[in-house]
Order: sequence, then C-alpha cells, then structure tokens
Amino acid sequence: LLSRVGRRRASRAPRAPNLTKSSASTHTGEQRFQMRLFPWLQAALCCSVAPGALAFGLHAKRSLTPKRGAALAAPRMLGAATQTSEPLKAEEVKQESAGVGVLLLNLGGPERSEDVEPFLYNLFADPDIIRLPNSISWLQQPLATFVSKRRAPKSRAAYDSIGGGSPLGYWTRRQAEALEDELLVQAERASPALRRLLTEKPAKCYIAMRYWYPFTDEALAEMAADGISQVVVFPLYPQFSVSTSGSSLRALQKLFYSDPDTWGPPAVQHTVVPFWYQRPGYIRSMQRIVQEEINKYSDEQRKEGVHVLFSAHGVPKSYVEAGDPYEAQIERCVELISEGLPADVPVHLSFQSRVGPIEWLRPYTDDKLKELGEQGVKNLVAVPISFVSEHIETLEEMDMEYREVAEEAGIQGWRRAPALNTDKDFVTDMAAAVIEALSAPAVSIAEACAANNVELEEKPLQERYQVQDSDQHHDDGFGGPGVEVFMPPSAWNSGGMNKEIYTRRTKNLSIGPDGRDEDEGPFFARIWKPKILTARLTEAGVLGGILAEILQTKGSVLHLFGL
Repeated sequence: LLSRVGRRRASRAPRAPNLTKSSASTHTGEQRFQMRLFPWLQAALCCSVAPGALAFGLHAKRSLTPKRGAALAAPRMLGAATQTSEPLKAEEVKQESAGVGVLLLNLGGPERSEDVEPFLYNLFADPDIIRLPNSISWLQQPLATFVSKRRAPKSRAAYDSIGGGSPLGYWTRRQAEALEDELLVQAERASPALRRLLTEKPAKCYIAMRYWYPFTDEALAEMAADGISQVVVFPLYPQFSVSTSGSSLRALQKLFYSDPDTWGPPAVQHTVVPFWYQRPGYIRSMQRIVQEEINKYSDEQRKEGVHVLFSAHGVPKSYVEAGDPYEAQIERCVELISEGLPADVPVHLSFQSRVGPIEWLRPYTDDKLKELGEQGVKNLVAVPISFVSEHIETLEEMDMEYREVAEEAGIQGWRRAPALNTDKDFVTDMAAAVIEALSAPAVSIAEACAANNVELEEKPLQERYQVQDSDQHHDDGFGGPGVEVFMPPSAWNSGGMNKEIYTRRTKNLSIGPDGRDEDEGPFFARIWKPKILTARLTEAGVLGGILAEILQTKGSVLHLFGL
C-alpha cells in the first residue's frame, strides 16, 4: 500500500535531478514521501500485524517444518534466497574465460541413511511427482512432510540393504569425468571451429540433481563462476517423461528466468538433448550387455529357452493420456534393441516401481514375472531399460524383490543385465550426442518442454502450442477431422528421431483423459458418470486419487503411498 501511494505521489512530483555515485544519500520522491509522512502509519501497521503473524508463523513452524535435513534441502532445491552467495552476473564473467559446459540432469539419491527422509521430502514436494490442483497447492509441503515421514523407515531399510545409501551420485560423477575425457578425444575429429571451441578451454561437465545434492542452483553457480558461455543440457534419462526430464527442465527454466542477465541469450547460449533412446550407440551398448547375459546360459538352458524382460520405471497412466511421450518412447526403444538380439529369444516389456492403487502403465513387472512363470519360462534376463546407473531400483527392487518373485514363480535361471554406468561405448555415444547438439540448431528448454507435453494440466492445445486446424482431414477415431500438433522444427536435426512420437491428433482442441470430448453433453451429465468422475479425480493428482479411492471403497487410502 505504501509503495503504491508513494509511487502515485512521486509520479505527480517534479523529477529529481540525475544522481551520481557521490550523491548516493539522495532519496527518490517515493522514498521521501514514505519516510517523512508515514512513519506513524508504518508503526501502526507493524503493531497490528506482528502479533498475528508471529502466532501464525509459530503454528506453521510446528506443523509444516520437516526434519532438519529436509528444511535445508527443500529451499536449495527450489533455488530460494537461502544461498550463501549470489550467482555471478554476466558483466562479472570475463569474456576470455568463456567455455562449454555440459549440464547432466539426474534424479539424485541419499548417500547416507540419515539423508533418506529429507530426500523423500524433496521428491514428494515436487508438483511433477504429486500433482495437486492450484486451489489446494498450498498442501504440497504438508503432504510431502507426512508422506516422507511415513515412508522413511521402509525406504531406509531398502537403502541399508544395498550399503546404506544410493550409488547414483558416485556413478554420475564417474560418467561426468569419462564424458569430459571423451569430448577431448572427439574434438580432434570435429570441425575446425568446434575443435577450437572444445580444446582451447576443454568442456566441463556439471551435475544437477533434482532431489539431492548437488542441486540445480549449485551447478549453475559453479558454471557462472567458471564463465561458461555455451551450455548443453543433457538429461541422463534415455526416454523423456514429465516426471523425470520434464521436472528437471522446469526447475532449470525457473532458475534461468530468475536471472536473465546471467543466463539469458546475450550471456549464455543453451541447447537441450531432450532424449536419446534412439541413438545407434546407445542401442548397440544395450544390445551388447543383454547379449553378454544371454551367452552366460548353458547349452541346456538355451534349449529350454531364454527370455528377456525389459523393465522400465512406471508412470501413472493419466500422465500418458495427458500427452507424456514416455510410453511410446519406451516401446520404440525396446523394439530397436530387440532387433539385434537372437531370433529365438522372446522379448517382453513391463513397468516397475508403481505406488498405490492408481493405475500406472501396465503390465506391472511383478505381475509379468508371475505370468511368465505360469507359462513355463525357466530362464530370464531382466534388463533395466530406463536407467543408465545402478541405484536403489536396480540393486534392491530388481536384484532382491523381483528375483524373489521370479524364483517363487518357477524362474530359476534369473539374470539381470547391469546398468550402463561408464560403459565405454555408452560414454562415446554421449560425447557424440553433445558434439552433435553443439553443431545443430539449438533446442531451447521451452521448445523441449512444449514438444514433450510437460505441462499436463488440461489446456486447449491451441493455447499451449499456438497451432491452427490442419488442412488435412483424417479419421481420428471420433469420426471427424482433427488438429495436428508437431514438434518444433528445430528439434528434428538430430538424426534418428521418430516423428510419429510427437504427432497428436484430436477431434477438438481439448480431450478428456477418458477419451470423451469436453464439449460432449451438459457438464453435469458428463462429470457425474462414474467412469468420467474417477478419471477426473485421478487426473487431479494424489488428493484426487484419494477421493477416487474413497468413492470406490477399495481399501485404505494410505496404499496410495505404499504405507
């Protein structure tokens, strides 16, 4: 209020003369107006507001603050103003120190037992993991606190079973070191301009974890201090999902927008490699490690038959229905890898790590293992398809939990293909992808997010992508013409991309998750039909899923969190 009144009063007053550095004590009209005329009003406001604010603050501290580690971790994850140092501004970076930085995005994981609860808090405080409607988004942190406290003992026991912490950070650091070395090697074979760029000051890799140290803001502060002028954003997820690459890119974009002087185009150019599941080098690496496991079976076991099960991390089905390309990319990735495997080895796909009764992508890995056992499968190679580093979901969930399920189902010849980690062919292909990204037209964070439907809230497609009705009429499954939405052209330059993954065809500009037109019939006649109501509630996020669970009376709502 004081600022608005002061600005209005100052705008009517004569302008003050230009100030110099020696006249720093001279105040603007707005400042003089506030200091001379309103000190009594400021004091009155403070006296009237302070008691209530203090009471509310004490109550909020008691009810919302997580454990000490989480209280420190969450603000740093979001890039809050709790940092001890401000990122360097563009004018503070010397031009002669400019270089190339490769920003590796990953999930992160607790490295000690005491880190588990704050790590879970950061995970569940992410709106891309637990999606709440805007009207109740203020419940995000209290809900994250509750869920992290309830899940911490079980998760801590899982981490203790693999040594007390996640090795994800260790392997990501090793990947960064190997990538830096390989970039120097490949720079010698690059074009003269690119060779000069990568050799005069060798490219440096930075790690930005989403839910544990080092967080994205720490990586950006390090890049600013090093004077990086070109950034290749490289998510360590082969396939794109809103809950993995999308979440990390949204956090990065928020930090870029908060400091345009440092990270805007005049100071820094960036490009994104949004996914790379289709790259020939990655496919060959996966084919090789699977083939090596198949070769370990005896001749007798090969006669019995060997099957391969690709197990990918699951996501809620509603994400895919809202436009997440993850499922389509996983399926295509499995097809490409399978083309290089023996013809007599059947291949299967399943999804793991689901939580609660909300429907996730099927088939679930534990159900698939039981099904294969019932079919008489005796020898099976389990392959982690959406992970490139060993961590809790390969070392504990696959190696312990799923192996036990498989053996109980009669699958005695169980093998698990290792994650790629620092596989030489894999690192070589990563370096090639970075060099290609530097050579091709840039793909901005905004382009990568828009192309992969990162924003999952129901918005008309025209509003989200600025598209117009397609002139080409086609059968869209609803008996009428449709709208085509394509990926921005600048993202087509990397070879091997599958354009069909990015084509969306719908009859209207807004389609519900249940496949019905938003315009079809009166609102109340549609929303209160059980199937549509359940779809709408589930789409709303975890709280919507809780309401759907209550309405369907399918057991305790705590199952949503695996409690």
